[in-house]
Amino acid sequence: MEKIPKVEYWVITHSLPHQRRRDEEHQEVIGRIIKKHRSSPQAALIKDLNPIIRGWTLYHSNSDAQTAGELTRQDYLTYLKLRRWALHRWVSLNAAHTKYWKTVDGKKWVFATREGDANPLRLLKHSEISCSSNSYVKLKGDKSPYDGDTIYWSSTLGTQPEMPGRKARVAQATKG
Repeated sequence: MEKIPKVEYWVITHSLPHQRRRDEEHQEVIGRIIKKHRSSPQAALIKDLNPIIRGWTLYHSNSDAQTAGELTRQDYLTYLKLRRWALHRWVSLNAAHTKYWKTVDGKKWVFATREGDANPLRLLKHSEISCSSNSYVKLKGDKSPYDGDTIYWSSTLGTQPEMPGRKARVAQATKG
């Protein structure tokens, strides 16, 4: 009986140093904004943080940040900074959580303020904004937008400037 050699190997993945630095810089920006709003109301803090979070997440929307867990990591680090901000304003953590984290639209632990029951002002999470590299459409390697095959391009992408919208929808529904 022949013995099969056992092959063992480890794959070590490292995030790129410049990418890790950018992520840390993003958290530093968030930390500076939170520190600046140490005595400001919660609504002012949320209004300043939302554009920063949305912009950073949309910038990384074409990367694989969501599947790599980077967005949830950013959410966690932001939560830690907000928890420290809340503890600075309240003595107990329980009272701070009750005051600043709410249940909004069935989602628990949302950093939000109630300005009326209808429309709460809430902080965006990094992982809420849809971004994934899995939503890309696979294309054939020998196809070009300039080869004149409008049916292929309208059926795969759903839009082709030279084809009317109705024909493009029919081509997409019938897969060509």
